[in-house]
Amino acid sequence: MRYYPDWDLVFLDIMKNGSNVFVSLFEYVMEKPSVPPYFERTPEIYMTVVRNPYDRLVSQFYHHNRRELNIFKNSIHHPFFKEWVKKTYKNGYDGDDGHYFSQTHIIRYYEYPLPYHIFKLETLVAHELFWFMDLSDERKKDIDAKAFELRTKLDLNHHHAYSNIKQGVWQTFYDSETIEICNNYFANDFKAFEYEMIEPSQFNKYMGRSVL
Repeated sequence: MRYYPDWDLVFLDIMKNGSNVFVSLFEYVMEKPSVPPYFERTPEIYMTVVRNPYDRLVSQFYHHNRRELNIFKNSIHHPFFKEWVKKTYKNGYDGDDGHYFSQTHIIRYYEYPLPYHIFKLETLVAHELFWFMDLSDERKKDIDAKAFELRTKLDLNHHHAYSNIKQGVWQTFYDSETIEICNNYFANDFKAFEYEMIEPSQFNKYMGRSVL
C-alpha cells in the first residue's frame, strides 16, 4: 500500500500485477516517493491494478519456480505447471507469501468496501492512472513512454524464466483440471473484477479461439 499525501491517494500495489512498474511510475509522475500509509480517516482516492486470474496464476508459477525452470525459458508449454498448481492451490494455499494470495484477499475487497478505482492490466493505458490530474496530451504521451521504459528496465516484458512468452497466451498452460482449480481458488477475483470464468468442460472449445 502506497500513500501520496499531496493527492490524498492510496495505491494498492498487488504483487504479480506489475506493481514495481506502477510504484516507480507514481514516483516519476508525483516527483516524490510514497509515505507510510498512516492516516486517521479514509483517503480521498483508492486505486489498484488487477489482472486476469488465469494469466496471473502463470506469473505466480514462474515466480515461484524461476530458478529451477530457467532451462525451460524457450518453452511456453511447461511440463510442471499442472503439478505445481495442484500442489499449491487444489486444497487451498496455506502459505504466507503475498505473491500467491488472491487479489481480493490482498486488498481485502469484501471486508473493507472502499471506493476503489480499479484498472485492468490487460487494457490499461498508463496515463489513465492519473485521471485525477489535469494532464496535457504531451504529458500523457510522456507518462505512457515512461511506463514502457520502466516495463523494459524492470523486466516485465522479459520476466524471469519465460523471456519469450507474451502476455495473453496463458491458455497454452492450462487443461480442464487446472482451469477448475483456478476457478475455485480465485473465485472472488473473477466475481469482483468481472473476468470471464471458463467452464472446465468447455475449455477445449474455448481453446479454439485466438489466444493472441
